[in-house]
Amino acid sequence: MTPQFDRSAIAAGALLAIVLVVPPFVVSRVFLSENDRASTLVYVLLALILAGFTLGGMLAGWRAIEAPYSNGAVAALSAFVIVQGALLSARVVGITDPDRSIRWAAVVFYALLASSCGAIGGLLADLWERRALDRTVSGGDGR
Repeated sequence: MTPQFDRSAIAAGALLAIVLVVPPFVVSRVFLSENDRASTLVYVLLALILAGFTLGGMLAGWRAIEAPYSNGAVAALSAFVIVQGALLSARVVGITDPDRSIRWAAVVFYALLASSCGAIGGLLADLWERRALDRTVSGGDGR
């Protein structure tokens, strides 16, 4: 059985992920250099970026009629592809770091990481929906 993808849920989740992911990404590009890899700010920004992908996946999973994990993963992956596509386009045009090499293994790793965060967001949305349904069925506080 193939999962049914909900385009509007994926678009909403991807848009939310982009809105949440771009600001910490820009901060990391502007304020951090290659020598700041051990900085605490790097880890804080990474956590914010991963949370953005997770929340985007959660919104997609919550809005999807079925297959919340798949919709969440696709939403986060779509947001990643859009952001990376914009970054690569800026590099080709010469706006940002044209001399810096692209590490394709890192791009693939981060794409899988974004997709995994989106799937976890879909899982959280599914668990939230089930808990709400249990409360409704039990007629109270779910005890």
